[in-house]
Amino acid sequence: MSQGAQERPFRLVMLSASYEDRCRAIIGTLPDSYRADAVRVYFNHEFLVGAAKDKVASNLAELLNYGNALSENVERVEGSWLDATRQLSAIRGGLSCIPDDRCVEAVVDATTFTRESLIVTCGLLRHSGRDPRIKTTYSAALRHGDWLSKHFRTVRNIMGYPGMQRPALRTTLVILSGFEPERATHLIDEHEPARVLLGYGNPPTVPAFLERNKSEQTLILARQNVSQFEFPATSIQACLDTLEAVLGPSLESENIILAPMNTKLSSLACMVFADRHSQVQLTYCVPGEYNVSDYSTGAGLQYSEILPE
Repeated sequence: MSQGAQERPFRLVMLSASYEDRCRAIIGTLPDSYRADAVRVYFNHEFLVGAAKDKVASNLAELLNYGNALSENVERVEGSWLDATRQLSAIRGGLSCIPDDRCVEAVVDATTFTRESLIVTCGLLRHSGRDPRIKTTYSAALRHGDWLSKHFRTVRNIMGYPGMQRPALRTTLVILSGFEPERATHLIDEHEPARVLLGYGNPPTVPAFLERNKSEQTLILARQNVSQFEFPATSIQACLDTLEAVLGPSLESENIILAPMNTKLSSLACMVFADRHSQVQLTYCVPGEYNVSDYSTGAGLQYSEILPE
């Protein structure tokens, strides 16, 4: 193996096509001179055959075209938001392009991955043994619809983050909540924790989101043993620092179950926190349906951050 091959990182770009137009906000943001060794465009099978199929197909085609401008090695990755095993298998297959003898330099556009598929993608990269450097990008929505998801199907661990449940200790459920109070409530009913810490994003990605976030917590706060805390929704590192400060003192005295339900940036902070503290479980409530016709409008600020170790 040549020294040059050892030193040169394998450049990977991971994109996600969805029913949200802001999945295309990444197009044109990388430098004109940027070239990747591989581009992978993830999408969920159910969205390509459902009510939003035309929009998803159009967004997928545009992202694939953008990928072709960045690399000669471009493939689509067909996963599933319903089937966690299919999702994991698809993402693992998409990442199999990374050679065993190369470290990896990845750009992951977190904007419209589901929180679960985003954590699985970045988790696999982090644990690939290829000394990864992961740059994440995220385009915030300017507006969200009146509802984002309805009902629920199941609650499951995010694969790779089962945590450790110690029978002698009480359980605390920590929810970084957004605009889906029904899913948050179902998580509480499913886990039956001794107490709930309910987080709201401050600062938010859009100022108006703060009051909506607080307002949609009202019914949850009416329950027993529920208290609030705030976390930065605009930065992985700042949110991670908050989790360390809020939860660090309880790691050895409580079972911690962490539910990422706010921005993708704060969701990645949850992943890094669980990586650092293997006893922390990441939980996920699979919704009954998404508001594919009016989930979000526009793309506002674009955030870029290196994923912390």
